[in-house]
Formats: sequence, structure tokens, C-alpha cells
Amino acid sequence: MKTRRWIYPMIFAVAVSADCADGSKLSNSAAERAITNSDNFGSDKLITHTLYSKFECNRAPEEFYHDLVLAGLVQMVHRDRMNGFYVIPECSFELMPDGVKLQQQLLGKRALENDVLPLGVRSFKSITGIISSLEQKVANVEFLYTIDWSPFGLGLNSRFKRTNPSMVYSGHAVFKLYDDGWRLGEIELGKEQ
Repeated sequence: MKTRRWIYPMIFAVAVSADCADGSKLSNSAAERAITNSDNFGSDKLITHTLYSKFECNRAPEEFYHDLVLAGLVQMVHRDRMNGFYVIPECSFELMPDGVKLQQQLLGKRALENDVLPLGVRSFKSITGIISSLEQKVANVEFLYTIDWSPFGLGLNSRFKRTNPSMVYSGHAVFKLYDDGWRLGEIELGKEQ
């Protein structure tokens, strides 16, 4: 009886090892290639934000742009809009001349509309670990990426004070094993390191 208990785990271990050796294990390089080719990264993914426009002035998200307004990059503009017999005060945030210069300097030849701020560039850094479950045909991949924040990104939303222009974050990706190989499922971006 004792020999049988020892033989079964041994057979299972050999089967899993043979499975991994035959190419079903997700490699670091394959995971990195799939993540860097995703929409979240591409070739250094530009992170943008469209300025709020055409909202009721009493609902102005002034605190969101507070530091950018103080720096002279963005301003709030008031306009009145007619709605039948009523005048509705309407507000928008727009780039000031210094903001337009900075936007053009940061983007170079990549033209954006005047109401779009280039906040930063997201770049893949490295894979930190892979946990594979061949039975469930799933692999969970942990990785690191950086965001190089522009002055717009550093000044946007003073509640999320970013003091370092280049910050490291962690991410999580789920891969699924199909008959033709591993495919990237979901990617979660977020946690600052």
C-alpha cells in the first residue's frame, strides 16, 4: 500500500513536467511580448486627458485643475448659453498660451486637439512572476511598468499629488491556454510601488 501512495504523486509530477517541457508553460518572454503589444502599452503608450467643457458653472471641477490653473497652463472660461427663455451660465477649461506651448513641446509631431492634455507615457518594465495552473489552463502574470509624468500629469488633481516625474507601478495580467497557445485575457493596471 505504501508503494502505491508514493507512485501516484510521482506519475502526476512527471506528467506535469512533461506538459511544461512540451511548450505549454508560459515563458517570461512570451508574456512580455503579449503585454507590450497590448493596447495598454503599445510602443510607449501616451496617457491623455480631455479637459472638461460645457458644464454648469456651479458644478465646476475647479479642484481637479487647481494646480494647473495656478501654474498658468489652464484657465476656466465662462460663457452664457441660451436655453429657450433662460440664460444658463456655462463653463469650460481651456489651455492658456503657456499650456499650448508645453503641449506642443511634449508631443513633438504627435498632434492632439487643444483640449487634450498629454499626462505622461506608460512603459513596460519587467515581469516579476508567473503562476501557472495547467489544470485550469490559466496563468497569472505580475509585472512592473513606469509612467513618466509630464507637468500636466504632475499637476492634475491635487488629491493625487505626484511628486516624482517617473513612478513605478505594478500590474496583473491573466493568460488563458488554448489549443493554439497562450492568449492574453485581462490586464489590470494600478498599484504604485
